[in-house]
Amino acid sequence: MIERPFVWIDLTNVPGLLDWIAFLLGGTGIAFTAIQLLRSKSSLVAAERALKNTRASLLANQAIFVLPAFQEISDSIDSAIQADNREELQASLSRFNARAHEAISVLTALEENIYASFVLDLENVTAEVGDARDGLFSDSSANCLEIGGPVASRIRALSPKLGGLAVGIRNEPGKRVTDA
Repeated sequence: MIERPFVWIDLTNVPGLLDWIAFLLGGTGIAFTAIQLLRSKSSLVAAERALKNTRASLLANQAIFVLPAFQEISDSIDSAIQADNREELQASLSRFNARAHEAISVLTALEENIYASFVLDLENVTAEVGDARDGLFSDSSANCLEIGGPVASRIRALSPKLGGLAVGIRNEPGKRVTDA
């Protein structure tokens, strides 16, 4: 057997027509893949933006639903105080407490620091509601007006503000709404 010396480049193996066609098809496939990758990245950005807008819209709709309920709860608290009905007052204060915590969560999630004053007011009134609920059955000599009167006046003052906030969120979904 004749040994041939090792050659780095063998010029006798020149690529043929099929080799060049395969090379062009491979390059075209890589270019197509790169273009699709760039398109999918822009689609991902668009999907993230749509998801963010949908989330904000759902939170705004939830706020529009939750906030007006405080007026009805305020009326039921006043009715229970006038009737001196401890059980009804306790149930109304519990409903207020549940709605307040829901509203705090929604307003906090809507956008940072825009609704901070409303959240702070709700947190303060919620703490007072908890104290009033505790006082309902711990002091049997006091009537409902003595126990629930101060917190009822705070709720009466806060309810129209929250109703107005709901209207502001509904009518100006893209703008900031403050308590001013």
